[in-house]
Amino acid sequence: MQQKNYFYYVILLLIPPAVVLKSRFVTRDNLYMIVPLAIAYLCYFFCLMLVLQIIYSSVRNKKQKDFFVCSYTYDTKTCTFWLDGINGELAVLFISNPFKLQYIPVSDIDSVSVSVDYELGHKKDRAYASRINIVMQIKGKRYKIPIAIGASKYMIIRMAGNGKLILEEAEKFVDILLNVKEEKRKARLLQETGKYD
Repeated sequence: MQQKNYFYYVILLLIPPAVVLKSRFVTRDNLYMIVPLAIAYLCYFFCLMLVLQIIYSSVRNKKQKDFFVCSYTYDTKTCTFWLDGINGELAVLFISNPFKLQYIPVSDIDSVSVSVDYELGHKKDRAYASRINIVMQIKGKRYKIPIAIGASKYMIIRMAGNGKLILEEAEKFVDILLNVKEEKRKARLLQETGKYD
């Protein structure tokens, strides 16, 4: 599972400096052009993030592959999960890799859980969190997928308010995913041995 595709970001972020260097726009004689170019680069960066958000939204709203029967959708700020309870497959799309919709058989998922990274100074009372994550182990490899992130030291997640709702939704998704995994395991066992566990 690939959460980030750095190739897209590196290429897109290096285009403006490459154009400026190739055109020899900034020389010793016109160093004053650095400030407008820096502002233009920041505008380009924010437009790029907006375009990636639009691409993510359009891919998210598209139909999944054929024979994928979506029985549950879990949408977060950083990714979207679709669960096919009939065929036993999980589809995931990350905002940091918006061009690739990834499919994972639930039989490949070894474990899944919800973890909370509590803010320093609040670990005992657990009142504030810096991140809420879904932790998956797929074919022996561990993935920590952030589903809610506090923006800074002063913008943290209150566990009594919004954090509690995010945590409950994440736990519900994990329970549904584990139930589908168990049903598929029992169906496979019944098919192989003829006995239902």
